[in-house]
Amino acid sequence: MAKKKKTKESEVTVQAQPVNPILTTEYKYRRDQCMMCAELPIIEAKWANGMCHSWFCDVHYKEWEEKNANYVEYIKKIINNEASKSFYDNPNPNIKGTETSFAVRFIMYRNDDTSYWHIILDAGQHIASDDNPLEKDEISFYFKQHPGLRQLCELIDFGTVTILMDRELIKKYDFRGNKMVGIYEATADSKDSPFWTLKKVEVPKENKDA
Repeated sequence: MAKKKKTKESEVTVQAQPVNPILTTEYKYRRDQCMMCAELPIIEAKWANGMCHSWFCDVHYKEWEEKNANYVEYIKKIINNEASKSFYDNPNPNIKGTETSFAVRFIMYRNDDTSYWHIILDAGQHIASDDNPLEKDEISFYFKQHPGLRQLCELIDFGTVTILMDRELIKKYDFRGNKMVGIYEATADSKDSPFWTLKKVEVPKENKDA
């Protein structure tokens, strides 16, 4: 059995990033180099329904984006010339989200052991709160790393959510679930604050008289 070779801290094993996002052959890429050359990367992208994470220099990003624009969901500027180990570790705002809106799936569940409420978006955002968002039009919450569904949990709702805005201190969502329906705005006082406020700002017209 072949021994595993030690890799440098700036190396990471990721899926290959061909034009066709269906291919999944694994290769190693340095996080401090563009995936298509040895230049420093300045942009990283999450694409193919969140399955792929890629990073490029300016020239190669433009070439790659032209061929894969329909698959790209998130784009962020790289910090300190090195792509993040996990795309969601990069705190920079989603550049693509400020230009266009897109819909993803979401689920809502409640922990049986802590009674915490969770809303998980396919775009990688995980909202956690001890307030029930179905009973209050405004709640306090924080974003956390998505650990995957826990065994001790109660599924509350699911559906689609359109991310209308995704900036550093303000985000806007259009939830279309069975129970959670409407446009919500999430705001934070500063980039150093872990706490956010989620507030319902609009109810869809078809549900106003319901």
